[in-house]
Amino acid sequence: MLEEIRIYTPKPGKGEALRERFRTKTLPIFKRLGIDVTGAYAATDGSDTLWYTLRYPDEATRTKLWAEFGRDAEWASVKAASETDGPLLDSQKIVGLRSLV
Repeated sequence: MLEEIRIYTPKPGKGEALRERFRTKTLPIFKRLGIDVTGAYAATDGSDTLWYTLRYPDEATRTKLWAEFGRDAEWASVKAASETDGPLLDSQKIVGLRSLV
């Protein structure tokens, strides 16, 4: 089993729009594609950072699913519609996780 955490930092003033897109548009696309989101979090430090965790059976599946997401027509449409005033995402960090217990 492979797990990861993705940390998304929005452009200034775009945090709520990023979280709303994630909740209402991105998560349903992930579900349709079989991307297993195990948790989604907002930081408690007052920042607009979005954190979410994912699980995959192996690296090949992870690579395949993200390629499919990148080519997904619905995602392209959602992203374009939500970014008419500019990008929502400033930066992202992806950290692979391994269980210690």
